[in-house]
Amino acid sequence: MRMRDRTNYLVQRLAIAGIAMAAGTLALASGCDPKITSLVKRLQDRQSRSTGDTAGHEGVVAPNPDQVRIGTFNLGVFGPSKSKDSQAISTLARIVRAFDVMAVQEIRSVHAPVLDVLLEEINRSARLAGSSSLYDYVIGPPIGRSNSKEQYAFIFDANRVAIDPSNVYTLLDPQDLLHREPFVARFVTRPLNNLAPFTFTLVNIHTDPHDADKEINLLDDILQVVARDGSGEDDVILLGDLYLPPGNFDQLAQVQDMHWVVDDTPTNTRRDKVYDNICYLGFTTVEYQRGGVLDFQKAYSLTQQQALEVSDHLPVWADFSAHEGGVNGSIARQTLTRQYR
Repeated sequence: MRMRDRTNYLVQRLAIAGIAMAAGTLALASGCDPKITSLVKRLQDRQSRSTGDTAGHEGVVAPNPDQVRIGTFNLGVFGPSKSKDSQAISTLARIVRAFDVMAVQEIRSVHAPVLDVLLEEINRSARLAGSSSLYDYVIGPPIGRSNSKEQYAFIFDANRVAIDPSNVYTLLDPQDLLHREPFVARFVTRPLNNLAPFTFTLVNIHTDPHDADKEINLLDDILQVVARDGSGEDDVILLGDLYLPPGNFDQLAQVQDMHWVVDDTPTNTRRDKVYDNICYLGFTTVEYQRGGVLDFQKAYSLTQQQALEVSDHLPVWADFSAHEGGVNGSIARQTLTRQYR
């Protein structure tokens, strides 16, 4: 049974850093169409998890129960047309099931609940595989300057991670410096033992290809904003379609101890560009273990045309320890675990 409660809930927080988001203030706004944002209110107790077909993925080995796999995937104009393509939906579901949390971009359907179609296929295939996984999603509002609005979302296995509904929001950008404002959500793992769970905040971003060189220099400020959002979370992970390779990260690359998963491995289906990445601070996010690019065309023996019908991007993945590796905030994390377990 799906454990999703569609609510009239969207938190927009006024950014603190000097990126055109009023300095020194934190504002909350709520009230949007219930179809826009889906939040999990109640989650099942953690069950044992089958790894399904994860081990067959090119370059990705199934994680053990002490790991959590986080990914980012530009779905490549995911709208009504693609949601009716059974082959594409089947492949997308298979890909998503390799992850515990997946940040997705380029959802283009304001009125049709296209992500529900994908979610149903994910959970149907999980049941057929004998897996105890139960996926859900949280989705942001339609954003963008053009008439062709896009939405961000996080798709996650509710038996592996819990979402903190009080920390799901879209950053407010009153001076319109970003074409698409980041979508933010905080998660906590559900480990099998009594060790402290890994808590982390994900910042989902899709930079504008025409202004990527400008927007990339706002991302370091965005990370500071999210780190000061009042949640007390020190593990802030930026992920999405940045459109640029690390050699062009500029100010983001200058942040002390900034790391990224992909350096020069192509992340597009045509294998000639590095667009997508996962970025984290090494001195805070010590839970990081390994990462890479999932070449689903090779993994599933698809032609390039078949792969392009799924997406023109490849997913980027990263494995983290399911247990909190730091010291700061342990009491708060234990409290969060009790609340959502």
